[in-house]
Amino acid sequence: LFLSVGGDEMAMTITLFLASAVFLIARWEGRVGNGYLAVLLAVAAGSAALEILAPGNAAMIATAGCASVDRSLLPVLSRAIRLAADRTSSWILSLDLLLLTALGLGLFLSMDPAAVRRLSRRFLPTLLLVLAAYFLLWLPPSYALPAAPPRVLNPIYCYFLIGWLIVVFSLAARLFGAARRPTTPSWAFSLLLIALAAWSLADRSSNVHRAWRDLLDGSAAAYDREMESRYRTVAEAKRAGRTDRLVLPPLSVKPKSLYVGDITSDPSDWRNVGYQAFFTIREIVIADAGKGGRSVP
Repeated sequence: LFLSVGGDEMAMTITLFLASAVFLIARWEGRVGNGYLAVLLAVAAGSAALEILAPGNAAMIATAGCASVDRSLLPVLSRAIRLAADRTSSWILSLDLLLLTALGLGLFLSMDPAAVRRLSRRFLPTLLLVLAAYFLLWLPPSYALPAAPPRVLNPIYCYFLIGWLIVVFSLAARLFGAARRPTTPSWAFSLLLIALAAWSLADRSSNVHRAWRDLLDGSAAAYDREMESRYRTVAEAKRAGRTDRLVLPPLSVKPKSLYVGDITSDPSDWRNVGYQAFFTIREIVIADAGKGGRSVP
């Protein structure tokens, strides 16, 4: 799951929280063999520290747009509550959530009765854990950014869908228990999956639609070629000992599924700072101070 949504701050924050919660629950219930959870917790903590302490993050927070953000406790909590309420209200009313809920209820009907009984007993702790984890996701962007960009909303939405299904399963188990339930025919699952996939492809605001368009119109391949050429240029400069300042040509294409712009002509820009730290070159800039490329029609 962490790899599927990308290694950003929100993904690692919630991974760390959930790993900690599951680890503590396992310890409280006296389960044996939870060494895997301890390793997962350590890896999540180390990954979160590596991501959050990256030099690009500090440079981004220091920029004009982010420096004005009030980071005291009450304003951060207030922004997090407003963000969560605004986005959740729109997500709950979406067609893709309705289709996913129908699919989830169909899966519930096919669950083993023993699993249903376990879900029924843990409904309240499960609900509280999901709500706490979901709210926790809104704290990092509310602390660091004046507004949540799409790259922040995407992993939050992914965890929202997962948490929603967990709550739906637990509530259904609480209401219906392990009573005899009809099985869902396989054709119904197929129709729901096809409808969900079709809606994801047809909805122009979805990342699935943007990603397929990038693949089909050639912008993804063109972007890949230009980035590979850039990496070769950087590698050749380092082999030649030119690690003081490197000027790169701007990208001519930017896929629609990408949300973070290219580096700029300013070496102190947070994106440049990350580049420079990664490639161990003092200054890396582009020759043009444009906005990082155009999209392929």
